[in-house]
Amino acid sequence: QQPLQPRVLVLKGPQALCLLDLQAPELGAPAVERCITEAVLPAQLLHSHPGVRLVQKPNDLLFGEPLLVSGLGTYQMIHIPMPMRASDRGTTPLWSPGMIRMLQALQPDLVICCRLDWEDPPTEESCRAVGAWCQETGTPFLAVWTDLVTRSDVEASLRALEWIDVHVSIDRPRIPDGVPDPDRFLSTWSTQHPGWFYHPGNGARPIVVNFIGERTGRPERIAMLKPLKDSGLSFYEGGGRGEERLSMARYARIHRTSQMSINITSHPTCSHVKGRVFESIACGALLLEQANDATSQFLRPEVDYVPFTTGDELRDTVAYYQRYPARARSIAEAGHAVYQARYTPGHFWSRIFTRLWGSTWRT
Repeated sequence: QQPLQPRVLVLKGPQALCLLDLQAPELGAPAVERCITEAVLPAQLLHSHPGVRLVQKPNDLLFGEPLLVSGLGTYQMIHIPMPMRASDRGTTPLWSPGMIRMLQALQPDLVICCRLDWEDPPTEESCRAVGAWCQETGTPFLAVWTDLVTRSDVEASLRALEWIDVHVSIDRPRIPDGVPDPDRFLSTWSTQHPGWFYHPGNGARPIVVNFIGERTGRPERIAMLKPLKDSGLSFYEGGGRGEERLSMARYARIHRTSQMSINITSHPTCSHVKGRVFESIACGALLLEQANDATSQFLRPEVDYVPFTTGDELRDTVAYYQRYPARARSIAEAGHAVYQARYTPGHFWSRIFTRLWGSTWRT
């Protein structure tokens, strides 16, 4: 028998819905950028909601492209412009009716929403409508959280259990404390597109060490990096995709050409694992990670990565591994081996599908 390959639909933010298709995908070269194309839906689906359109986004690195390259399925994303507040649209749902018609036409095997404003009444109302359709048709409905770390996030997730089957957290290794139904929460990690984030083999790594991330409004990061910057050691610093607006190609190339990558993890309520952890080890760079009890649930300290606690310790760690590059490379290769064994897109999506359908989705 051929493996089941689900259709998946993802609601991404208050403006987008993405469909995952578990039919066999047609794979292309993952590193090649393609133009965004719009697929035309039947006119009867859109006549009352002309702002709704179906868009395929090849650079949707969190869900679509990793699914495609894993060979486990295909996806689509729907963008739906909508007012953000109930006062902007009165009492009639703006996009739930059009969304239900799309669901009926597209018949996804799985619906996923992510990065939603759960405090926004129209968003919650629309998700309830989609959730009702999913319950009627027996279609699993998942919510993906990139920062399920605050009490308000947890409270919102508990309210949504009325229509969400499973909450997926991609940056916490453990289920939040105090949830009444922990079986409906799934801890995962931030999956990376192998067309961007990959080990370049014996290719040159001219960047000794990098930190690529936002610093504006993050005084703890600035303070942590200051001893390294003041030391005169070779150091590449950038604002990343957010602050510096680097293209994905440029951002990933920095990781692939770096010997070491720094990640500074900080949150006022708990530790969590950011995507930079998996971006670094996917590219075979030595990960220098601020010590926390979350990353150590995924990787082995001093074996797969090197933790540090202070800015002075970070500076001394960089200096040490500059003097002993063979030791740095040994740990970097161990981290990459763990990534390949546990954290590729195939592992990510297999974990989600197995949680929903057990082993039957493979057969």
